[in-house]
Amino acid sequence: LIQLNGVSLFNIEESRKNGIDAAQLGKQTGLRFAKGWDPSRGFDGLASSFLWLLQTMSPYIEVLERNDKSAKYKIMPLTTLWEGWNVTKQEIFDYNQNILSVIADHMGANCTLIEDGKYWMLTLSKK
Repeated sequence: LIQLNGVSLFNIEESRKNGIDAAQLGKQTGLRFAKGWDPSRGFDGLASSFLWLLQTMSPYIEVLERNDKSAKYKIMPLTTLWEGWNVTKQEIFDYNQNILSVIADHMGANCTLIEDGKYWMLTLSKK
């Protein structure tokens, strides 16, 4: 978790030096990652794969809802790692939201991420 999140923070800092904000970096990263996702796996494949993906982002994940049309996850971002980096909480949120939204769109779903106190609530819905 620490290594992957550290790489993301580094990429956000470095991209900003080149005039690329965190949201745009998230979109670019999402487009690159989405190429490896197979839309033929359908919504179930997306929901299952997102659960795996979230385990690389967060020390705490809770599945709140999951059916053939939607999935909702509660995750805790790794906020203790952010200290010492020149990256804001909003940049980290925007970066992750854009990565996840681009992948979901590629897989035929909508993705929303909202902050709810110390947690992020991620919702997938089949288009």
